[in-house]
Amino acid sequence: MKHKKTLLIIGGDKRQVYMPEYLISKGFDVILFGFDNQVNEYAFHGTLETALSRADGVILPLPGSRDGTNINAPFSQNSITFADLLACVDNTKTVFGGMLPKEWVSALKTKGVVCHDYFASEELALLNAVPTAEGVVGTIIFNLPITVKDAKVAITGFGRCGAATAKALGALGAEITIVVRGSVAVAKAQIEGYHTCYLKDFAAAAGSFDAIVNTVPSLIIDRSILESMNPETPVIEIASAPFGVDFEAAQELKIKVIKEGSIPGRTAPKTAGKIISETICHILEE
Repeated sequence: MKHKKTLLIIGGDKRQVYMPEYLISKGFDVILFGFDNQVNEYAFHGTLETALSRADGVILPLPGSRDGTNINAPFSQNSITFADLLACVDNTKTVFGGMLPKEWVSALKTKGVVCHDYFASEELALLNAVPTAEGVVGTIIFNLPITVKDAKVAITGFGRCGAATAKALGALGAEITIVVRGSVAVAKAQIEGYHTCYLKDFAAAAGSFDAIVNTVPSLIIDRSILESMNPETPVIEIASAPFGVDFEAAQELKIKVIKEGSIPGRTAPKTAGKIISETICHILEE
């Protein structure tokens, strides 16, 4: 009889709570570890070492860690360190995780453990852009005193999340301006029917927008741009670290910056959990 594979999900948020439903439908057994504060039939309350001994694969959350030391486990009563995992895991396991620290990946490889960062998957990035964009729409609705329709919104960056956010807001009637560095990105945005602005010219234009959404994970909304903004204009930061906004300058200038990291995990956790699960299944198939 073929051995049914067991996947151990360690830590994470509501996305991980919903993941067993999909993984079980694909023929896996699932154990959740680090969910002490959740009533869940798949939760395991023994030791991490025992949980690992029952598993063929390990799934870490997205992001894998928020401090570089502990596994991101907001529903756990106790900290779960990567060192604890590394001490117990062996080269018979496959480890999956999202945005894993480079030091973790290196340490796992040193032990001969196969490791996949599912956040690097183009499939996940494309699918995840949709719940991210929907979450941005919600944030703008709750933080603007005007309707989305006819609101002037600048989006810095025109990658997957930038394009999906522009499409979602544009569908509600917002006037979208895409802010980018290069001429190719400008051309792509113009083909989609959006206004465009080169980043080098954004400081002169920033004061005309009702909201600004940053999708670029490097500092581009600097003091010069913030100083030219309307103080009532919120900046929605959805990029990952090191982020794209000068937070210190924004605080000094009393510009409201709304950090919306991991939007899918808060606004559409079931969909986001399925996306992660599908991506992991496809990696295993390949």
